[in-house]
Amino acid sequence: MSNEIARKEYSLSALKGLIGAIPYAGTLLNEILFEARSRLKQERVNSFIIDFSEYLNQYSTPEQDLSKINKDDFGDIFEEIIFSVSKTNAEHKRQIFKQILSKELSTSREDNEDKLRYISITNTISKIQFSILTNYFTNGDVYIELRNKISKQEHEIPKVKAKLLKETGYSKQGLANRMKAEQDHLIALQSRISNDRSELLSLPNPNDFKEYDLDQETFTIEIQDLLSKGLISDLSSSENGFKASEIFNLTGLSRKFIAYIGE
Repeated sequence: MSNEIARKEYSLSALKGLIGAIPYAGTLLNEILFEARSRLKQERVNSFIIDFSEYLNQYSTPEQDLSKINKDDFGDIFEEIIFSVSKTNAEHKRQIFKQILSKELSTSREDNEDKLRYISITNTISKIQFSILTNYFTNGDVYIELRNKISKQEHEIPKVKAKLLKETGYSKQGLANRMKAEQDHLIALQSRISNDRSELLSLPNPNDFKEYDLDQETFTIEIQDLLSKGLISDLSSSENGFKASEIFNLTGLSRKFIAYIGE
């Protein structure tokens, strides 16, 4: 037995002794930490391996060329995923881990550091946060683009009205024609805004807490957590007419993450 192994076993034995000395609960805590937890982690890993095997049978192709796989990189990813799986029973995380591992067997072009980062992200996000990110990925750009379009059109209306007001006192035919053109422009602009607003209301709004069956407070907490993790950014500003904490979208990192696991 090497000195390193001996030191580890001595440390483990000492830790068990310390925990066992805790009044009333020492035996129970030792069982939870060293027996029950070990069994649970092993069961989670076993279950994941079985699920992954079924996943490959369903989604992979027998012709995959495994000779091109970088075994060192694959080993790093596989080890990190197995370690992560042992610590969670969250189904959304297990699904993501299966997708990442499957891509590894398909000689993914993604940088290894990025994949390790994706595993880290998966470990930190809740099920509802994953739902929020995927909703932004699917609907965020379309919703924001239309909101920006409406905002620009609304900013144009006062300018058109100012021109009309300035030219109201003139009676020459040329000016009258110009006023008519400005009036038509104003009517068309208001009509476009009305149509765009109707379209906007028909779109899923990833910034609305009702989209996730949450209350406003819970949604705000989840959003703040995603902001702190650098997975979404706040696009609100007075310049684009959005109120503070009203419009968010994915950062470059989370966009790559969702795109990668969804390929």
